[in-house]
Amino acid sequence: NHEHLHDKSNTTVKILVYAMYSSRVYLKYIFLSHLIILHATLLAGNPSRKGCDIEMDDEQQIESYETSPARPINEICTKPESAVVHAPPAVDSWPHRPVFILAGKDVSVHQTKSGESCPIGIPFDFETPLFSGKALIRLRNLETSDNPKSDAEYFAGRKRLSQCIVQGRFKKEMKLSDVFCGREYEKPMKQKPPPFVNKIVQTLLRRVAPGVEIDLCSDNPKVLAPLAGSVQGLRADTEGQEPDILTIDDIEDYGFDLDAKRRKKKFSDPRHASKHIFNTETVYTFNSFDDSISYVDYQMNLKVMKVDMSLVLNGQPFQFMAKSKSDGGYLWLFNICNERLLENDGSA
Repeated sequence: NHEHLHDKSNTTVKILVYAMYSSRVYLKYIFLSHLIILHATLLAGNPSRKGCDIEMDDEQQIESYETSPARPINEICTKPESAVVHAPPAVDSWPHRPVFILAGKDVSVHQTKSGESCPIGIPFDFETPLFSGKALIRLRNLETSDNPKSDAEYFAGRKRLSQCIVQGRFKKEMKLSDVFCGREYEKPMKQKPPPFVNKIVQTLLRRVAPGVEIDLCSDNPKVLAPLAGSVQGLRADTEGQEPDILTIDDIEDYGFDLDAKRRKKKFSDPRHASKHIFNTETVYTFNSFDDSISYVDYQMNLKVMKVDMSLVLNGQPFQFMAKSKSDGGYLWLFNICNERLLENDGSA
């Protein structure tokens, strides 16, 4: 039973973490691994994940982040050549401060000059060699959003901290097993875990999500998972029938003859995903959201405590992205920069 395996593996991970918690030597390694495990599990189509639409009390709301004095950024880069981007401008010119969403080098954002921030809270058109469409990124409690009223309506009554919804058409046919989402970096994590931890993580994840690729120990860490088995909502519509991505309601699965739970379970396994394709005629909508990471203050909420992820990432930003595993090309890539990364950039 897939859900049973998932619960059992998560329990095993937590036991491992807390059993070693008292050892200061291993704490920093195990704790970092736990963060990545949790986030990888979210990416991997957790079948027990219901959407986290429980209304929060005022005390549970994420507090707005107080910005710090501005200083220029030195570099924002990710592992592959095509993902390397120019540095954004000085922080005091960021239109959505403390956040700056920087498109990857091969991502052309319409009506936005190279190096400018992508819009936040409103849809924007973009194009890459593999995909053409539009995206909408919402970040909870970002007062500098281009549409804070719509953002507030979307997040009301939900625990979610972010949403990224992408809609458009593929420029060539691609197998579902070839399209991945996740995170990848050019520099190692700060205080990266030892190899034995990486091996434990990989063993556990293979049982519940065989399509996940995770490497925490190398100089180019990554956590990747099949896109079709990871997003909370996936639609395949005839052109003209696609939903409005500005909708406040969740987009229901359509076009694969599977409900969301079965679709995530099936397409997380490359053996099944390889039997299906994304074609060039259909308009696809990918809806993903998260309740663990606040991009406004770069805190990760583990329920029992919050962790400052700017201390972990070595000055590198989180990403919203999808890529081809076979050739490394990006369907989309948006770097979620935050000025707090500058304070903890190991290269600075």
